[in-house]
Amino acid sequence: MIMDWQNIDLTTRIKYLIMLLENSNDAVGYKSHQSTVNSLLTGSQNKYAGDMSFEFTQSHYKYLYNLWNSAMKNQKDNSVVDLIKSEVMNNEVNIDSSN
Repeated sequence: MIMDWQNIDLTTRIKYLIMLLENSNDAVGYKSHQSTVNSLLTGSQNKYAGDMSFEFTQSHYKYLYNLWNSAMKNQKDNSVVDLIKSEVMNNEVNIDSSN
């Protein structure tokens, strides 16, 4: 699936990734990434500064990107992909205003 990944806010991207992972044929793979993805989801929602802040690094983005590609290759069916496409096409997603 090709979409303008950079324009969708990070939290929404991670929520979509979780949906893709849940619909993946590779259930064991999902379970092995579940804690990390949930932690990154929490970090993406963190608005604190200073000691309580969380900064996404290139390695975090690369991890999410690679996991997205793997999940896309292992979908049970197109239901989640179709839902994501529909929401993106109908502008029902949160757009990252920092771009």
